[in-house]
Amino acid sequence: TGVAFSYTADEGVVTCLLKGPGSGSWEQDAEGDLFMELNGTSSLSTLTITGYADIERTDINGDIKTFNAKSSDVEGKINILGFVRSLSLDDILAGASVEFNKGKPVPLKTYLTLTADDIDGKLSGDLPVSSAKLGSIGDNGMFDILGFVKSISVSRDIKGSYKTSEYTTKLSIAGNVIGADIFSENILTFSVKGSVLDSKINTKNGFKQGTLTITGNVENSLIDPFYKYTIKGSLINSEVETEQYTTSFYVYGSLINSDISSNGINKFLVKGNLVDCVVNSDNDIGKGSFS
Repeated sequence: TGVAFSYTADEGVVTCLLKGPGSGSWEQDAEGDLFMELNGTSSLSTLTITGYADIERTDINGDIKTFNAKSSDVEGKINILGFVRSLSLDDILAGASVEFNKGKPVPLKTYLTLTADDIDGKLSGDLPVSSAKLGSIGDNGMFDILGFVKSISVSRDIKGSYKTSEYTTKLSIAGNVIGADIFSENILTFSVKGSVLDSKINTKNGFKQGTLTITGNVENSLIDPFYKYTIKGSLINSEVETEQYTTSFYVYGSLINSDISSNGINKFLVKGNLVDCVVNSDNDIGKGSFS
């Protein structure tokens, strides 16, 4: 049971099904794009879109438990005035936006679980994220959360902006970080299986906070600050600024034309060459190893 609307698009039949409290209006324009407006929804309501839809405009004037449109792209705007606990989309196209819970106080234990493929537009909201699984954040893509993110995984590249006002417990990137701007109040675990190129990674990690692991190279980038650094490639034309004590700084490739500064580095290791580098560490007398 529920309120349903179906139409035939180029890729086949699309069905929109609203279950639980609320009512809706749906419209397909001449180009085949979908327009929706839902009213009277609550934390018990679910919206499911099956089939492939081009979402041009969706307004949800309240809370919603689940918004599942995992096969549909956002071409225009999705605006959710209240909370959403589960959100599944395909792509957020360039120039498109998804917004939720702007400015409302967040009840305890209210989190978002998010799944999307490519974010080439903007995703933003005032709601903590328990889990996010993304395909990529494109050149002009923005992931902007007012709150914390417990876990986020990106299966390809980050090329745009990632920002949270509070901590990120775990940020995992299976591809590369290219031309990206990454900021979180704290990033406790940050891992990149590819390389970091032309990017800025900035946190405000406190004492003994933050582990960074990069499998590839770091080039033309700025990173600060973490507690443990492991770079399995080379560090080239880059800066690492650590305003805290650093327990280990390991580079398994070479260190080339780069600056590293810290309030203290306990273990510093470079397995390759050191070329035109500056390493500045305010270690106490008798502390720290360099190899």
